[in-house]
Amino acid sequence: MESFENWLNQQLSQRGWSQSEAARRSGVSASMFSQVISGVAKPGPDFLDGVARAFGLTRREVYARAGRIEPEPDSDTPSARDLLTYFSSLMPDHQADVIEHAKALYALEKSEKPYRAVTADSNT
Repeated sequence: MESFENWLNQQLSQRGWSQSEAARRSGVSASMFSQVISGVAKPGPDFLDGVARAFGLTRREVYARAGRIEPEPDSDTPSARDLLTYFSSLMPDHQADVIEHAKALYALEKSEKPYRAVTADSNT
């Protein structure tokens, strides 16, 4: 993923805005905007919220670009569409089970321990 500073510069370029214009629209000081875009300062919540408002983007997208949260998964893939189709047709109790299972798999993949997927035809 590209750096937040490069992404900010790209956003300014696409809109034809100067740093001072973006700062004004974001409600942050021009010096803070300059420090963040040059990599001298890390963006805080007020900065990120202001950028989201000014650029007309979701807070989630801006926070993800800044590396403060995980980016949204690409939900426009065949697998994601299939999963959503099946998931949305389940009863609420079963949806909760799927969510818990997904959380457990995610935690397992993020752990340091290597694991082997267990399949129906496994002998173990």
